Amino acid sequence: MRGIRADLHDRIASINRLYSHIEEVSDQRGKIEVIVVLKASFFIALYNNIEATAYATLERVHHHLGLIKYSQLTEKLQRRMLEYCFGKGKIAELKDAVKVEAMKQKVLAEDIRFPSIEAFLERKTIFSGNLDARRLEKIADDYGMSKLQFRGDTIHVLNVKNKRNKIAHGELSLSDAGKGIKNGELGEVFTSVNLVLEDFINTSEEFLVKKIYLA
Repeated sequence: MRGIRADLHDRIASINRLYSHIEEVSDQRGKIEVIVVLKASFFIALYNNIEATAYATLERVHHHLGLIKYSQLTEKLQRRMLEYCFGKGKIAELKDAVKVEAMKQKVLAEDIRFPSIEAFLERKTIFSGNLDARRLEKIADDYGMSKLQFRGDTIHVLNVKNKRNKIAHGELSLSDAGKGIKNGELGEVFTSVNLVLEDFINTSEEFLVKKIYLA
C-alpha cells in the first residue's frame, strides 16, 4: 500500500495548496465570487480524492486476491466470485445447494481467479458517485475486512459527497455550492476526509497482511 499512500499524500498536498490559495484570496477585497467558486472546487477535489483512493485500494486488493485459488478464499469471497461469474440474481434465486456446488466446481475446474477491479466493475457496481463513510464500511464488509473504525468525523465525508453530487447534477452552481462556508469549516472537512481515507487504506492493508481473505 506504500504507493497508494504516496499518491494519496500527493493529492492531499495538491488540495492543501488549493486551500491555502482560498485563504489568501479571502483576505482580498472584491473577490467574493472567486472565493465561493474556489470553495466549491475544493469539495469536488476532495470527492475525487475519495474515489481515486478507494479505486486504487480495491485495485490492490483484487490483484492480491487474484493470486489465490478459489478454494482458499473465505465463503464470502467465494460467493462474490460466483455472483461475478454467474450473476447475483441467479445465485440468490438458487435454493438448490447441489446447483450452487456445481457452479463452485466449475470455477475450481477452470481455475478461475478473482477478477481485476477493471473486469469486476464491468459486471458489478461497487461505487458510482455515492462514496461516503457508510459506503466504505459496506465495501469493507462485502470483502470480509475488519469493521472500519473511523477517526475523522464521517458527517463531513457525507457532506462532501452530497455537495459534489448536487454540483455534478446541476442542482447547485459552483457559486451557490461555495456560499456560506467558512475557511475553518473547510479545514475541518479536509482533515476528516483525509483520516477516513487513511483508515480505509489501513483496514485494507490489514486484510491483506493478516490474510483475513483465507478460509
